[in-house]
Amino acid sequence: MRDQCIKSVEAALGRPLRAGEAAEIEQRIVEAKKQLAIKDRKAYMQMPENERLVEAGKLVSESLQSEFAKKQQRLALDMLAAQRAKADIEANTQLSPLNTINRMLAVFNDGKSQVQSVDSQAQATSAIAKSMMLDVIDATKGKWLGLANDVEMNRDIVRELHGTDTGNAVAAKAAKQFQEVAEILRERFNRAGGMVGKLEDWAMPHVHSAFKVAKAGRDAWVNDILPMISRERYVNEDGSLMSDAQLREFLNESYVSIATDGANKMEAGRYSGAGGKRSNRGSESRVLHFKGGDEWLAYQAKYGEGDLLQIMTQHIDGIARDIALVERFGSNPNHMLKMLLDEAEKSEKLSGGDLDKINKMRRRTERLYDEVARNNVAVSTTLAEAFAAYRSINVASRLGGATLSSFTDAASIARTAWMHGLAYHRIFGQGLKNLNPLDASDRELARSIGLGIEEMLASMNRYNDDGLTTTATVAGKVAKYSNAAASAVMRASGLNALTAARKQAFSMMLMDKYGKLSRSKTWQDLEADDRSFLESTGITERDWQIWQKATPLERSNGSMILSARDIMAIDDAEIMAVIAPEADAMRQGIMAEIDALNQKNLQEQQWIEGRQARFESLKADLQAKIAEYEARQDAKGQAERQALQDRADLLDAQIERAKAQADIDAFLLAEKQQGRIRDFLYAVQEGKDAVKLADKADQNVQRNSSIRGNIGERLGERVGNADRRITEIEAKIRQSERDQTRAVKDKNAEMARRLDRAAQELNDFIAKSTERQTRRQAVADRLNSSIDKRMADLIKRTKEQAATRYMAHILDEQGMAVIEAGARERAKMYGYLQKGTWTGEIGRSMLQFKSFTAALMMRHGARMMGQEGVWGKAAYGIPLFVMMSLLGGLQQQLKEIAQGNDPQDMTQASFYVNAVLAGGALGVYGDVLKSGTTPDGRGLADLVGGPILGDATQLIAIGNRGVRSAMGDNKANAANETIKFAKSHTPFANLWYTRAATDRLIFNQLQEMVNPGYLRRKEARDRRKYDRTSWWSPSDVVPDDTPDFGKAVGE
Repeated sequence: MRDQCIKSVEAALGRPLRAGEAAEIEQRIVEAKKQLAIKDRKAYMQMPENERLVEAGKLVSESLQSEFAKKQQRLALDMLAAQRAKADIEANTQLSPLNTINRMLAVFNDGKSQVQSVDSQAQATSAIAKSMMLDVIDATKGKWLGLANDVEMNRDIVRELHGTDTGNAVAAKAAKQFQEVAEILRERFNRAGGMVGKLEDWAMPHVHSAFKVAKAGRDAWVNDILPMISRERYVNEDGSLMSDAQLREFLNESYVSIATDGANKMEAGRYSGAGGKRSNRGSESRVLHFKGGDEWLAYQAKYGEGDLLQIMTQHIDGIARDIALVERFGSNPNHMLKMLLDEAEKSEKLSGGDLDKINKMRRRTERLYDEVARNNVAVSTTLAEAFAAYRSINVASRLGGATLSSFTDAASIARTAWMHGLAYHRIFGQGLKNLNPLDASDRELARSIGLGIEEMLASMNRYNDDGLTTTATVAGKVAKYSNAAASAVMRASGLNALTAARKQAFSMMLMDKYGKLSRSKTWQDLEADDRSFLESTGITERDWQIWQKATPLERSNGSMILSARDIMAIDDAEIMAVIAPEADAMRQGIMAEIDALNQKNLQEQQWIEGRQARFESLKADLQAKIAEYEARQDAKGQAERQALQDRADLLDAQIERAKAQADIDAFLLAEKQQGRIRDFLYAVQEGKDAVKLADKADQNVQRNSSIRGNIGERLGERVGNADRRITEIEAKIRQSERDQTRAVKDKNAEMARRLDRAAQELNDFIAKSTERQTRRQAVADRLNSSIDKRMADLIKRTKEQAATRYMAHILDEQGMAVIEAGARERAKMYGYLQKGTWTGEIGRSMLQFKSFTAALMMRHGARMMGQEGVWGKAAYGIPLFVMMSLLGGLQQQLKEIAQGNDPQDMTQASFYVNAVLAGGALGVYGDVLKSGTTPDGRGLADLVGGPILGDATQLIAIGNRGVRSAMGDNKANAANETIKFAKSHTPFANLWYTRAATDRLIFNQLQEMVNPGYLRRKEARDRRKYDRTSWWSPSDVVPDDTPDFGKAVGE
């Protein structure tokens, strides 16, 4: 490494380089010079090389200091995360350590958790972020039930993000919103230990399809991208632009990394999940820099994945999950979890636990973590996409009537409302307001506080697969379009709107409850049930105190809605009142740093006194030597005497310099006031300067008039005078040594060696002391400047955590009211099924449509079992069972009418049996019992084995009938079964409000055509076996009657 580089970096760092740093820093210097050239190439080209090195050295120093500070921050945060996790495990005496770790990952509902889960916090962080970018969602969510994108609007938004003024106010607002939200999340991630720098030209994420890039080939990819990138961003060390050949070589290397999805950088035999820090995500340098929005769009169309809204929301979801993981488990969640599991497993084994159960629990916990952290990556993308397409087609073709089935949500909403003391009729009324097509104000309010946004995005969380990866393959393209069709069916059926309205209504009422309670009651004044409920979900008294500082939204109807947005808007001074102990602890921690530095230096600060006798002896010997020359008047003698006198003067100056430094150290050791320390050190620096600028002197008159300023300036003058005197004498000695003869040098050699040793000791002391002072100066700077940033970060972190915990609690309870499968349920069902394998994908397809049932049983079952005593459990479970069964009967009647049939006879016992089965209160057991009891043609294979087993059975039947028909069996009609199969896989064919018409106008006519008399025979069989009659005959194109409601009461 060149001397200039070393000196410039050492000067910027304020210390010499350590062993092994030079080689790494030399490369950093090169990269720093390129950064300078990119920032202002014209100015860089005019810089002399020495100036370039100095400026690059400063950049490298700042980078090294930033990395060191980040390492220190991560170390502290990791220690705190470990302490919190261990404290949570030890505090929960109701659960085993492994069980408590499970609850750190995903929400349980039995009232025993005492912690809030990572999955809940990730969802809350994402919901809060998305509520701040509603204009983005509105502008990009597409047209015609989301089946088509608004290409022009998307193009304008991308252009605005890349700095082009399109004149489109909507696009400009959307782009600004996304950038603001992305920046908020980046800063929060960094506060949690992340290290994502702010790129000035960052517009939005780059989403590469490794498959598309690899399929195109290196040469084609490089040729395509070369004209798209900004050449100004690719420079050489001397500031010149890279040539085509250089840029191609650079892009060739980038191609390998992108086409292999980073596999080329993996170490052989190393499991990726066990290594790198989660906090390093997003810190990698950007490789591709596009000229503008049009180039980004062109690249995305050919080599990217997903539409604009997907890219933006996936970025938000991804960083929200990273934030939750890092805030909970530190910078390396994989490592932290393994450590916690190891300790928990050891603890349970030592306490005599069953080894087999402990091992099974650990494996379940690891699967749950993989689900929460989204670590379950497909082995074969193509296979995963093919099955994803199949499952999406099932959603699009079979769930058009799920809107009627969702009426049983009222039971879970009512039961959850009862637990919170909420009136169901108010929730129902608010739900109707949220559905009002003439007044969107309630919906808009709900979305602005983070409620119902996923349904706005056409999410299929209640029934969907877990995402697509690429559209480069045929399977991927089919999956993309089938997924879009499924989302469109959910919108067209009204299920998304109804689900959103119910979620919003329940959550708004719960927020109203907390808004009013937080105005009127302290933590201690809360009802025991309310406080116990909050504590069981990880809410603390400090959270409540912060919620009390927020100002809820007061509405004209008397409601007082407290939202996460209100918590984030709390005045900083109000937050400081709550976190004063923590803020004081932080200040004391910094002061402890000074004390630690000073205590370590205590012995060295007494260094002068400890060596004073030896120095005095040396000075006496030197004076005696000088005295020998008093009688000599010759030039030679006088020269020798002057040489010795110069050495004596140098020793005096060096001792004075060391004493002055020791006095400075002693003052710093005694002083505890941060402002005084900074004033003192400024005064020392002023005193050291040989020439004081007038303006600086004027600025410091008031400060230096204080005692501390005067002391500091006098000490600084002593240091400065000693330094200048040492420099002058050393120059004089060097000159005299050049003039002296060998004989003279030999004559005083022993004395010179003694003086040199003393000088070396003094210089070493001064160097170490100066380095210590530099470190103390850095601490003082933190006390007086960065202390403000650290305090601001503490306030922001406190607000964010309080708002996130509040929102997570609201969403957890919302998930109890309106059932959707979460991480826990997905891990339970799919955790052992590897994506992208035949076994895994078939298993996932068999379990399709079972997640709702599983979530219902796991959530409300857990809450029921968490109630005290047999009667408490019965008091929770029986009303829920009854309500679901009654609503099952209602949905059954509504479905019959929607399908063109008369209501069923409610005087028959079979109606109530079917109502219980339809209500879902029996879970998967109901599916087993339900097979063969309904006239919809679904057998045991379909109900229990999922659509894939039912489809397989149906296809076998079609093949069997085809063979029999070919062999002359006239009763075997494969065509009729084929039409049934086609009908059950046609998107939109099952919409509850058009199904009766679709059946009679299309599918029934086709069936009658290929199998004359089929409809008449089916109608007779339904009447005989199930007592089913029709108000719209299956064979009629137009209805000639209305539903016979009298039949419902046995008439």
